[in-house]
Amino acid sequence: MRTHSTLHELLQELTHPQVRDLAWVIGTPSLWTPQAEDPATSSLSLSLNLRSDQELIRHWDQLCFLDRHPEKLVTSLHEQASAYPRLRLGVYFEHLVTFWLTHLQNTQSVYREIQLYQERERGRDTLGALDLVTYTNPDPDIHHSSYWLHIELAVKFYLDRASEESTTSPLRPDQLTSLDHPRLDDYVGPNEKDSFGKKLRRLYHHQLPLSEHPVALERFAQMEIGPIDQRILWIKGRLFNWIGQRQTADQTQGSIPLSFWMRQGQLQSHWHLLNAHGPVIHALHLPKPKWLAPPARQVLTTAVSYTPSLLREAASLISGERGASLWFLQPDPDVIQQGYWLMIVPDDWCRRDL
Repeated sequence: MRTHSTLHELLQELTHPQVRDLAWVIGTPSLWTPQAEDPATSSLSLSLNLRSDQELIRHWDQLCFLDRHPEKLVTSLHEQASAYPRLRLGVYFEHLVTFWLTHLQNTQSVYREIQLYQERERGRDTLGALDLVTYTNPDPDIHHSSYWLHIELAVKFYLDRASEESTTSPLRPDQLTSLDHPRLDDYVGPNEKDSFGKKLRRLYHHQLPLSEHPVALERFAQMEIGPIDQRILWIKGRLFNWIGQRQTADQTQGSIPLSFWMRQGQLQSHWHLLNAHGPVIHALHLPKPKWLAPPARQVLTTAVSYTPSLLREAASLISGERGASLWFLQPDPDVIQQGYWLMIVPDDWCRRDL
């Protein structure tokens, strides 16, 4: 059994884009690991928080086989996209998790998007939706080891706006372990409408307890779903620090590409922080849903050479995410594995009225 293999090493072997994304979903560390003593989360059954490194090693050979024969994954994604036609990154993330559970974990039952409504005298109120409810048997050799899980999923990308004004070292995700941490709301989505703190509080105070609601229990009885034994949050994604902190950031991280953000108007003055070799740098713009696994080696060969002015012009022409755009940069085109993520935002990001 493999004991020292990393997601970076596996991605060096995989070439199929959807298989690479699946490996990223399984193997990338969670953005959030709650503390057991946190009163905001201790009342929920969260003991099945799968270790991403262990799961990656367990599925390594399956992922390599799937990379050579991706038909099952491609077919599953196509069928799920037909059933859930919303073109959103979060939905694609749910498709990949569903494939993982049903085809690699051998989960016995998977129910998605269970809509919950409360009837009123006039119409009905929407309570919300449960992302996934599954029936699983983690150890077939143990009698009665099966149980029902309620899983809430999220894939999020947050920019630390406070890091632009700070000279301290950037926080690691494992330092943001309490819902009351004062820095959680400093991590803002590229569209400025969401924050890490706001999202987590919504998940813990509303989404996860929703499977205990009387309406949910009534719906479970109709669907022959048993009582929920555990509630789990799987939240993956990236936290971006301001580019000015690049020199103080941990440059190892197991070869996982680092993630930074900067404003369009800072490209010229902060060009040296991009570690560009001379007046140009190789960059590849990645629209959604290509925000999960880093680009494969053969894709990076299509990266374009940019000067500061050309990169700023290219970034300004992108309208998605309120003008924010995600790029993968190669400071040295001969050393592909040293690339990193860069989110470029408009100059008035988080400085305008929404």
